Amino acid sequence: MKRAAVNALALIALAAVVGFGFSLYNPPVSEGAVVAVGPVASFPAGSITEAVLTTKLSSSVPRVSANAVDGIAEVPVLVVGITDAEFLVLYAPDPHLGCRVRPASLADPTAYGDLEGVAFINPCHGEMYDIAGRYVGGPSPRGLDRFESYVTDGVLMVDLTTFTFGPSR
Repeated sequence: MKRAAVNALALIALAAVVGFGFSLYNPPVSEGAVVAVGPVASFPAGSITEAVLTTKLSSSVPRVSANAVDGIAEVPVLVVGITDAEFLVLYAPDPHLGCRVRPASLADPTAYGDLEGVAFINPCHGEMYDIAGRYVGGPSPRGLDRFESYVTDGVLMVDLTTFTFGPSR
């Protein structure tokens, strides 16, 4: 039992270090609505990473263009590593009033079932969401919104034009 707990803590620490290391990576400004988030190795299964995607938009993109300054948009996202080849990219502003949600904790990244116990919390109003961005509690009208993502040449890409509203309460 103690060994399992030590192993779990070591994995959580490793995930935190990977997430912190990626947060220091300052990608260049992208051009257009398809943005590179980073190498897929930066988002291992069970990880949660906060990132800000910076892109110069040539046309209006719903929900993203509203925050652009001089055509440059900064889009806060939460990248969830489902498996080493499957990712969920959640839009970090909550659907209630737009405050940025943060990871509440990290679960054991080796067990997919344990990921359900990880929640995102809105520090402004207390909304809570599970690891898939589904509504758990608080005044939010729905779960976290999300963007479509895919992998190209080992790099996680996000298409800002494929914005999907979060699941209903």
